[in-house]
Amino acid sequence: MKLEKLEEYRTDDGRINIDEVEKEYRIQKMPETRGASNKEKDWFKMEDGDVLIRTENLQDEGVLYTTYAELIFEELAKQVDIPCAHYDLVKYNGKNGVLSQNVAREGESLVLLKDLLECSDRKHDIGDDQNIHVEDAINSFKTFYREYGDFSKEDYVRLCNDFANMAIFDVYAMSTDRHAENCGVLYDGKRVRLAPMFDNECSLMLDSSQEKIQMLLNNRLKLINYAELESQRIYYTYDDEEFIGNDSSINKLLSDMLANSDVDISEKEDWQTTIFNLSEFGEEQRDFIKKCDKKLNITKAIEAVEHRIGTKLPDELSQFVEAAFNSRKELIREELVLDDIEEEREDITNDENNHILG
Repeated sequence: MKLEKLEEYRTDDGRINIDEVEKEYRIQKMPETRGASNKEKDWFKMEDGDVLIRTENLQDEGVLYTTYAELIFEELAKQVDIPCAHYDLVKYNGKNGVLSQNVAREGESLVLLKDLLECSDRKHDIGDDQNIHVEDAINSFKTFYREYGDFSKEDYVRLCNDFANMAIFDVYAMSTDRHAENCGVLYDGKRVRLAPMFDNECSLMLDSSQEKIQMLLNNRLKLINYAELESQRIYYTYDDEEFIGNDSSINKLLSDMLANSDVDISEKEDWQTTIFNLSEFGEEQRDFIKKCDKKLNITKAIEAVEHRIGTKLPDELSQFVEAAFNSRKELIREELVLDDIEEEREDITNDENNHILG
């Protein structure tokens, strides 16, 4: 059975009924053992690729919208051209859930960041909560490069930049579960790339209970406060020595990459410090933040999801996620003084144009 055939089993509520699919087709499936045990998770082998189907968190009573978070997150990622796993809504074993396509292409293997970190020398222990420091992730990529030096330095630098951009996107999307088992690299023996973002259900504050969502919709000031408190798992506190401790060619390359950085050497682990430091990581990160500020549109993301599943999202969900996302986006603008930066850029452009005309 091919993936496109699943569309025939979409119900009026926008979900693909996997239970009905199983009644008509003999599809090979395997249990997924990685991750939390409080969700039902199975891999289905389709003719044109494997898909993972999982139900909602069985322990979180009153949490209704986490499966929608995956789809909205994906549409936001498309707006700024950041790779993300493809998701769809399903009904499985009588429960709401999501389907996600395998992020690995043929011949690629997924290496989790947790495994990379355990094989590298690092300053910070990820601990039980598995929080990730950008410094440690880059050091693990460096170790990976040393062990498997048959991929290029360009791939290595691309990996570092993509990871930094992923951390920035997580701040915008209020992703609170990007721990070391929810990201990794894909490697085929010659090329390496950052895995598309996956397991994004704890984002956009949609892992909140319905009671909390209703409370915050009735108190917008509290909603803004909650949007400010949502904290990601990836931090960037910066330690120059962690990156450039010797004169190897790869360290020299990374040193050059960071030469113009003006980061705050701080151990404060919050999204404000992280996104400020990442804005100083390099020109690509500054450009990516500007791209996020300009192009991320939560209303269009919701409309794209509704078009894809053929039905409207619940009004409460749409109102809440729009208010929460726009609050975080405005907080980022204030933190990075993006309005002043834009005005300064326009003034410089106007001065240059006047000089040319004069």
